[in-house]
Amino acid sequence: MKKRGQSSRADAELAKLQYLASRRQQRLAEANYQTALFSLQTQLNIAPGTPLDLSGQWMRWQWRPMSDVVHSSQPATLADGMALNVSLSLDLYDDSLLRQLIANRPDIVAARSAVAMAAENMRLADAMRCPSLQAGPIYQRDDTSTVFWGVQAQIDIPVVNTGTPLVQQRLAELRLQQVTKTQLENRAVLEARAAIQRYERARLLVEQSRADFDRDLSKALSPFEDQFKAGQITLLQVFAARATLTQSQQGFFDLLNELTQATADVTAATGIQPQVLIN
Repeated sequence: MKKRGQSSRADAELAKLQYLASRRQQRLAEANYQTALFSLQTQLNIAPGTPLDLSGQWMRWQWRPMSDVVHSSQPATLADGMALNVSLSLDLYDDSLLRQLIANRPDIVAARSAVAMAAENMRLADAMRCPSLQAGPIYQRDDTSTVFWGVQAQIDIPVVNTGTPLVQQRLAELRLQQVTKTQLENRAVLEARAAIQRYERARLLVEQSRADFDRDLSKALSPFEDQFKAGQITLLQVFAARATLTQSQQGFFDLLNELTQATADVTAATGIQPQVLIN
């Protein structure tokens, strides 16, 4: 009887320690939540004292596969509101499809505008190689008060400066902008492919783990609590089960966080809005 009582007291002390550890984890989670909430208010330009009502459970969201987003009957909406029309025969990781996805990225649009401007400058320099003909009326009065009227025409003869150096300079600038655009597009394609692959990996892991977390934590612990009330297990075993379930749920939350980060990467790399990826 003495050993059993000592064992019960030891179990109670261990359960108390686990309870205190759970309380500390709860306080830490609350601190992290308040920090994230303040960051959200800062990003949304909301005053710190303004109440922010968050509704919905993001762990219940359903993320769509990229193949469904790209090959859906409804064209994917890009960041600037333009529609993305792709052929169903294209593979998801095909360069041509990825180049369509990155076409509306701001850096790609800026690079293409720089190429167009360089091309216009080169055409202007080439047109300036042919001097312009200047013509117009002329009026003149001499010492005898004789008035002369006529027409005068003037054109520069390109003998020394034929305009070729300026054309070559503009051509070099055009080629530089084209090379810069090509390198930027190639890098953007790699970034888009990496972002999509990260998104797909995270989405599959979340879908595989979602079935284990359909039930609430209290419902998952109810069988252990019933066994404890029946005297089949000790209180320490109930706390151990709670800790195990909490750690598993924390792992699922980490997977969800990875999926949301991957969604942000897809938006930054391709310009597809996050709303398109979420049901």
